[in-house]
Amino acid sequence: MRNYSELQARIVTGFVSALVAVCCLFFLSDEFFYAFICAVFGICAWEWGNLAGLSSFRALLYPVFLAGLVLLSLLLKISAFWIISIGLVWWGVALFLVMFYPKFCGFWSAPLPVLIIGIIVLLPSFFAFIGLKSHQNADTLILILLVFIWGADIGAFFIGKAIGGAKLCAHVSPGKTWSGVIGGALIVSLLSVLLFQMFDEIRLLGWHFYFFFCLALFVSIISVLGDLTLSMFKRARGFKDSGSLLPGHGGFLDRVDSLLSASPVFSVVVALSKLYVLPF
Repeated sequence: MRNYSELQARIVTGFVSALVAVCCLFFLSDEFFYAFICAVFGICAWEWGNLAGLSSFRALLYPVFLAGLVLLSLLLKISAFWIISIGLVWWGVALFLVMFYPKFCGFWSAPLPVLIIGIIVLLPSFFAFIGLKSHQNADTLILILLVFIWGADIGAFFIGKAIGGAKLCAHVSPGKTWSGVIGGALIVSLLSVLLFQMFDEIRLLGWHFYFFFCLALFVSIISVLGDLTLSMFKRARGFKDSGSLLPGHGGFLDRVDSLLSASPVFSVVVALSKLYVLPF
């Protein structure tokens, strides 16, 4: 009965979160959308500070510190493309750490390394969203990214629960299975076909169907890495969730962990396709 209640809370919270995100994307002005993104990443930064073991007061200062880094990058006119690219390098390192966890845990699990990693996890994803919003087809691009992530999460959760089988990475996240990953990829592949038919903007952007299909699969796979990486940090700290603000999900980080890894990849693909110019 308890598991059923938790599942209900997870579904309701997920639906409400998705509805809020879509409404903010399509109905808010650019300025208010940026404010919404800043608020979400500010909460994520606060949760990351808690994850690093900071006191309550210092955890509140961590998002302020990250905001200062964003302003500094603007003043120094550092290209957002390079900031996002640094994030991509990190996710390559993260894959290595997840595969060999807990072998190198002693090197990165102390508060200072975790706080430094938080910078190269959160800022590239933040700039990725801001950059995508600058594109003339911003709403369509961001919606596609969100649908890919949600499809991968939903497919992995329900198909993984139904089929079970071999564990994906038991030493990091015992609940995740290979059947879940494959199920998520299957759902995303079907969604990519649907999205390609729904949005003429995709073809106008110069993306052929096979490219779009492969991009969808790649985003679904890389999103799993974000989930596993946050699970690794939580396991190192002995946490079940990153927070308690979202019933059934835990914290904001638990809800956006897949986006943290997928958004830089998606935005770089868009940038390299010469679809938009990063504004920073």
